Amino acid sequence: MRKSRSFLTFIMLVAVSILNAALPKEQGFVEPASIAIGNNTGFTLDGKFDYSEYSVSTNLIFCLAASKRTSGDDGRWAFSTCGDQFIAAVRTPITGSLKASCDYRDGAIWEDDCHELFLIDPQTASGYHFIANYKNGLYDSRIENAKEKPEWNCKAIHVRQFVEEGFWTTEFQMPIAEIADIVKLPEFRAAFYRTNRTTDGFCSVQYRRGPYLDAEAFTRLRLDSKAPVISVVTDTAELCQGRLMATLTAKGKGKITWYVGIEPLDFGTNDAFNFAKEVKIGEGNFSTGGDKAIVKAEKIPAAGTLRYIIKQDSKTIYDRSVSYNLADFQKLSIISINADDTRKNVCAILALPASLGKVKLTSGLRDSNDKVVSSRQSENGGIFQVSVPLEGLAPGKYIFFVKTENGTEDTVDFAVLPEKPEWLGNTLGFTNGKAPAPWTDMEIVGNSAKVWNREINFEGIPVKMVSKQGCAAQNIRFIAGHKKMKVKKFEWKEIKGDVTKFESVMTFPEGQMLVNGTLEFDGLVWLNCTIKPKKNKVLPDVAFMMDIPNYNGRFVYTSEHNNSNCHLLKKTQAWQKNLLTNKSTFWVGSPDVGINFVADDLRGWNISDYSKSAQLTADNNGLRIVTVPILEEKLNKKDTSYQIEFALQVTPTRPMPKGYSTFQINGGYPHNIRCFEPDVTTLFNVPSKMRASYKNRLQIWHDEYNVKSVLPYLAFTACSPFTDEYRFYSEQWRSCTDPRPLAKPKKYMYYQQICPKGEGYADWYMWEIDMMNKEILQDGLYFDFGQPTVYPCKNTLHGCGWTDNHGNEHSSMRIKAARELMKRIFVYMKEKNPNAIIALHNSGGTVPAYDCFSDFTWNGEQAALLMYHNNVSYRGLFDPGQFTLEQNGRIWGVPAFHIPQFIRVMQIWDPHRFGKVEGDPYATLRNGWSALPDTSESIMQFMGLLYAVGGDCSNDYGVFNRLDEMRQVELSIGWTDDTTYYGWYDEFNPFKLMNPTTNQTIVSSYEAEKGWMIVALNDTRKDESFRITVPGNLRDKTFKEHITQHIIPVTKDGLLEIKVPAYCARFIILKL
Repeated sequence: MRKSRSFLTFIMLVAVSILNAALPKEQGFVEPASIAIGNNTGFTLDGKFDYSEYSVSTNLIFCLAASKRTSGDDGRWAFSTCGDQFIAAVRTPITGSLKASCDYRDGAIWEDDCHELFLIDPQTASGYHFIANYKNGLYDSRIENAKEKPEWNCKAIHVRQFVEEGFWTTEFQMPIAEIADIVKLPEFRAAFYRTNRTTDGFCSVQYRRGPYLDAEAFTRLRLDSKAPVISVVTDTAELCQGRLMATLTAKGKGKITWYVGIEPLDFGTNDAFNFAKEVKIGEGNFSTGGDKAIVKAEKIPAAGTLRYIIKQDSKTIYDRSVSYNLADFQKLSIISINADDTRKNVCAILALPASLGKVKLTSGLRDSNDKVVSSRQSENGGIFQVSVPLEGLAPGKYIFFVKTENGTEDTVDFAVLPEKPEWLGNTLGFTNGKAPAPWTDMEIVGNSAKVWNREINFEGIPVKMVSKQGCAAQNIRFIAGHKKMKVKKFEWKEIKGDVTKFESVMTFPEGQMLVNGTLEFDGLVWLNCTIKPKKNKVLPDVAFMMDIPNYNGRFVYTSEHNNSNCHLLKKTQAWQKNLLTNKSTFWVGSPDVGINFVADDLRGWNISDYSKSAQLTADNNGLRIVTVPILEEKLNKKDTSYQIEFALQVTPTRPMPKGYSTFQINGGYPHNIRCFEPDVTTLFNVPSKMRASYKNRLQIWHDEYNVKSVLPYLAFTACSPFTDEYRFYSEQWRSCTDPRPLAKPKKYMYYQQICPKGEGYADWYMWEIDMMNKEILQDGLYFDFGQPTVYPCKNTLHGCGWTDNHGNEHSSMRIKAARELMKRIFVYMKEKNPNAIIALHNSGGTVPAYDCFSDFTWNGEQAALLMYHNNVSYRGLFDPGQFTLEQNGRIWGVPAFHIPQFIRVMQIWDPHRFGKVEGDPYATLRNGWSALPDTSESIMQFMGLLYAVGGDCSNDYGVFNRLDEMRQVELSIGWTDDTTYYGWYDEFNPFKLMNPTTNQTIVSSYEAEKGWMIVALNDTRKDESFRITVPGNLRDKTFKEHITQHIIPVTKDGLLEIKVPAYCARFIILKL
């Protein structure tokens, strides 16, 4: 299950935000009351949305043109109970045909047109997630601490769909008992989400930035059997004309009152800390037993927030705020523009107010002399697409226009590019036969290949992969019909220092496998395998297998954001992973040596049970066995071949960067790396022309602050739609999880998700980075949006997306393309500036094959929501095995720096934590955070967690001078690149914790030139007494605990005995 999406400005629809109620300033910040869900026995599960069937229901203010209707009833949501059943329903407009390929339980429903339902407890980041497509395909999972548990299935759940002209409704019905831990809370949150695959765009029923990240902004709900039946409907046809007409219905007992208000939006003055005054539109009583109230206002502000409140016996049972902007309803506008996939036409999505009906209009292109060079006439209304031919037009700048017969016009710039732009086909960053530093040219001796620190033995395929630290995998093999395939032919085809190609033929009784392989200088081996049956034969079961020495098979990692399936294994513990619904990559190893399996996707696989598509056995006589099933005989077809591709790579993939122990990132203690320097280029996140102000800023960082490396912010898999190149190539470049580019984004920071596999994208990107360096030679670059496992793609125009042998469509991960582009960037930047530093954003999703082309990764967002719900604390938050894999860069060869999340999560979710904000909101949070009595202890627990797992952090977001303090401790014992880390799991750790009772009490140590640091972490809720072994040659030395400054004597038994408070760490220092 994917963990994130692109929640961008939406093309087709106006996003509807459920906002905190904005009361007059003098009343202060008040959150809306929860909406009561009562019981309605009149419900029938038929997929049809009927207001009278639910306890509480409302419509949504979408862009009216999206539904091509003139009536104001576009989208709807509703909740109810019916006896012991919980009901949720959502209706959304259809802007095209619905697309769905998955019609079974727990498939990749999210890749279809789908409706999603979240039921969340924001206090624990737990709840339930349901997804349905129009074929009644269903995905359901439990959420625990913001982590999906897809193995959970809701019992007796029923889902019904109803598709009518222009609309699609989904009704969910499930036993309250199945979700009682959430819906029976005094208050819970809920949200719907709609994914629109026909237009490749998202339309938010309730806007949110991520699956659970904005649970605080979801609708607040509570069950109340005495609540009346309520519906609130805003007539959007009236809203289009600048008027308000709303129909409020309430049927129930007691005195029921209503209130409608409006908060005007004064552009440029309203923000998160300043509220406009709410104006009352009307209020009144419903008659006994229930009644209908029609609320009208002849003129409303051009933009604002409507607020509806209904009370029963003075208790608020409905409180909802909805934002609107009349400009979205009232003017002709160009929503989106780009060339089509042939680049022979320019296509634009236009919007006309539906109240105008169909209108005759002309669309076309004008040149710089205002001459119309291409045009078309049409008659349309609502939201529609027009296409204007480009054939015969010379490359250059044009103006795209659309004009109605009464003279109303909208325009936008558009450039026609040459058939072969000057950047297309450049070779910037190519290795050209030589391995770049810090790697060495590979050597081929017989059937063995040597790359930096590793050796790979081949018998048709790699059969043994080792490093100087040990064996990563042996007896690597393909099994066909339970027998090992035999080598018929093996040949090196092209041997170079950077890339070597090979071919082989493997045989088995029913057929053969042809292997085209590539070995690269960093040890990555790509295997492209075609498995062919003999004539009139069906292929048998086929699997890929390898044996892992148990000591080097203790940890498992999935390259996925904050995945709890990454941890230290017990000897008796087996492991498995679904490579289809999760990411098709995994790593097995130890911090010394490991092996990574990676594939862009599973096209060519033909198996029935993907839940076990990667398996690792428990220890058996010192070995663990990896099995990846590929084909099943019962599913294979006669005379049918299957082609698969995957790669293997031994870790660490490279030596740690020279001087990495001296990296000081951002803030506080004199730092030498400024990471994430914003607003460097004239287009957000894209390598482009430099801002005039940047040269001056760069000089200030260098001269006044002594910062050696300033790293401009770029977004690796995102592109600004303002570029001529993106508009011309967007159909090939964009990821099909992203909508078409907006023609006139309102924000400079607007961006589009792209796929580096797109035609020419890598060449253009390299060209633009070269242009940046020609203006100012860069100290390095920082890349956000980098993890290829986080941003999948289904754009078949450039080869992503695939259909399995059951007819289900899936995305691809594009790791191969991302790796190739990052490799080019790394090689090019090091050629231009050998001291250049490349940094990648990486939040608990290390991808060794890609991250190796960086000098450090910068992560931490995997902790954000978790620690926010953990009282802004890292205490007891992470399994040390998981956190070791995320934070110990020595495992991969790339340092990992954690971004502390203390102040950052308060900025996002709790900006008023320390009261009313005056002036700089960050300063208010920083001052409030620093004044808390246990802030220092919280920070030192975080430091202990990092040092215990071999990690590091940047000096950001509220660690204050405690990181500076630890840097001084490092210097006092001669900390260098050669300082040795002995992990809490390491049998060679000379300082061992005696008889640990939990994996949350751990001891690690560091051996530096002038001494030792022993880190004792107690990440439990009670004080613990630690008894730590001391090597014989150090027992006569003086050990001093850094925080308390107490001398810790060595006992006669050769132990250090120290009491570590709950959720705390102690740092025992030995200076030699």
